[in-house]
Amino acid sequence: MTQIIKKTFLLIIISIFSIPLMSQNYAFKDHLSARVSISYYETYHNNIPNIASWVPFYKLFIGKEINLRAEINYSVLNCLEFGIYGGVQRYYNVQFFDISQIDTINTDSEGYEWKNLYAPVFGINCYFHPLKLFVKNNKSRYDLYLTAKYGGVFFTKWGDNYGVPCYIIDPDNIIIGKLNRYRHEYGIGIGGAVYFWQIIGIYCEVSIGQYSHYPEFFNKLFNVRGGITLKFDAINDF
Repeated sequence: MTQIIKKTFLLIIISIFSIPLMSQNYAFKDHLSARVSISYYETYHNNIPNIASWVPFYKLFIGKEINLRAEINYSVLNCLEFGIYGGVQRYYNVQFFDISQIDTINTDSEGYEWKNLYAPVFGINCYFHPLKLFVKNNKSRYDLYLTAKYGGVFFTKWGDNYGVPCYIIDPDNIIIGKLNRYRHEYGIGIGGAVYFWQIIGIYCEVSIGQYSHYPEFFNKLFNVRGGITLKFDAINDF
């Protein structure tokens, strides 16, 4: 499945560059756009007290946490954008304390404490807008696009005096997490947007790819993301 996703990702990129530029008035190149979005990712989680006893043991270590991003994109063609993004991923990890500190801190148990943490996320985007090849109304409120993304997360609190998660399938089958702090993600998808006053709009997209920040534990092939989009070039026309 991973090889299929990688080949499809590469095919879309090649296809985008091979599409001839068609004359139309829907949008112009050399413009900037921005997005702010939210999604939820499955992460390693300490939610044992909140899970009913009948839930399979391995699910005790999975929880959904917020992923926030801001991005800026630049149109190199009137139907093609490239950009970068940055943001944060919320996650949990355990911090271990020196034995001399135990009496001066508030811990869940002897010698350690679970922490609510935030890790930086970053990457690159590519958007292809097929409607801009055919629709000549430059005040259209609707957009349909294909997208390809590559990026990752960097767990700043990992190893050293913080834990490296383990994935417990059952008491006799325990997988130890990898020590590397950077975890990549990539995918291709389709999305749509509705604009208000040709300036600001809302959008939603669905992607398929590698969206697990803990691939040694579990796979996550699909991602749904939504948020607010802003077209800077439209401000001058408003």
